[in-house]
Amino acid sequence: MAPSDWDLVQRVRAGNRDAFRMLVERYQSRIAALSRSACSAIGDDALDVVQETFTRAYESLDRFKGDAAFYTWVYPHCIQPLFGPPAP
Repeated sequence: MAPSDWDLVQRVRAGNRDAFRMLVERYQSRIAALSRSACSAIGDDALDVVQETFTRAYESLDRFKGDAAFYTWVYPHCIQPLFGPPAP
């Protein structure tokens, strides 16, 4: 059985970078599709947006509370910098 998002976040917080790699692999295709859709409207490079999204997510991982799916939490890290203020 695959570890839950919360389990992976807890592992990352404990210093396990491979756990973050697992989160990226789990959600990168969804974030890439989202960024391709958004970037086609504004002309940004979708792959750069994906990388920046996960960088911002890693840097603010202490704010992930586990009361929503990781994708729900990481989604604004992709969209808000493109269309509005930075994600919290």
